[in-house]
Amino acid sequence: VRSEEEKGSTFVVAFPAGTDAGAPPAEEWSTPLPAGEEPEVLPTTEHNPALGTILVVEDNRSLSALMLTTLKERFNCYHADDGNAALARLATIPRPGVIVSDVMMDGMDGFTFFRELRKKEQYREIPFIFLSARTEPEDRMQGLLQGALDYIPKPFRISELEAKIRSIMQLDAFRRNAAENEKMAAI
Repeated sequence: VRSEEEKGSTFVVAFPAGTDAGAPPAEEWSTPLPAGEEPEVLPTTEHNPALGTILVVEDNRSLSALMLTTLKERFNCYHADDGNAALARLATIPRPGVIVSDVMMDGMDGFTFFRELRKKEQYREIPFIFLSARTEPEDRMQGLLQGALDYIPKPFRISELEAKIRSIMQLDAFRRNAAENEKMAAI
């Protein structure tokens, strides 16, 4: 603090350089790029049968790119910009083990997409996670009461989303193995 009578005061606050040791790295959070910096082309990979498959339904290109870039090392990742595009995309990709969908999208929103998906026998049992900037308890309850396994508010940690997807896929594998063992025991 420097002060001179009848001239004013100067307050200087200095912070150490770097990040707080307890804070997560910025790239772990789902913070989209500023408008105009969205990628034109989203990352893609060749399908690897050894990996689980996910469908990401998100209209924000920078957030989609962040999720796909981060998750493509562990999962086969496919993308659609809204619910209409996702319904069409499902016919062209291997059956996803999990669908991750934004709620607020132009075209068909996430809630409508979820309801339409549940009308189709072949997709009815695919586990579903909502992502949304709509964080009111009523919004979260709406998604969960429809049958989604989770409703994650934005911004979210990509590592948390990945852990949830892994858990869902592991549980599904356990259930399939148990059903197969039960069938074999009945023979």
